[in-house]
Amino acid sequence: MWYLALGLLLLVASLWLPFATARRAMRVEARANDVARALMEAVGDTVDALDANDVDTVLARFFGLAARDGIYVEDLERVDPAWPGTLLSLRNKHYLFQLAESPPDPKESPGAETVPAYEVMAWPRRALGPANSVFFHPDNAVPAYTRNLAQGYAGAEDGRPRPGCAQRRQALFEWTSSYRGDDDERWIAHLTRAPG
Repeated sequence: MWYLALGLLLLVASLWLPFATARRAMRVEARANDVARALMEAVGDTVDALDANDVDTVLARFFGLAARDGIYVEDLERVDPAWPGTLLSLRNKHYLFQLAESPPDPKESPGAETVPAYEVMAWPRRALGPANSVFFHPDNAVPAYTRNLAQGYAGAEDGRPRPGCAQRRQALFEWTSSYRGDDDERWIAHLTRAPG
């Protein structure tokens, strides 16, 4: 009788554990996507290139948007100085975030008065844990995410995605919802919340 009860308990645990783990991963990823979306929304319609003074205004606007939308940001901390090639770097328990200028397409030559495009990336802080997806929110394209299977982005040093790596550069199949970025990741366009 004891063996039967133990066997049933282990069976229930083996069914419940993957479900609980998947729910936690979905919650963590949805929050990272919401933070990245709000940070990109805080940039707004910039008419000039952002400088160090503007970044503080963007950060204040972001916290206002997060409060409006009910996004949990109490554990977010600013990384100072920002990582190379970024304007603003943030981190929380599971994700890293960067606001950066999106480099122009190498096949195009921007004009002298061209305002740069901006993008926000969110990627896992560690390779193991509930955070797996990478989120990309640009102001000049459709937001996208990847399951992070090719590059394995994780961490702030060598595992950080470079600005522009998720841009759709080739418009061969514009009607598809996925594309290969410059980093060879399969990016999936999305308009709403995190995958799950």
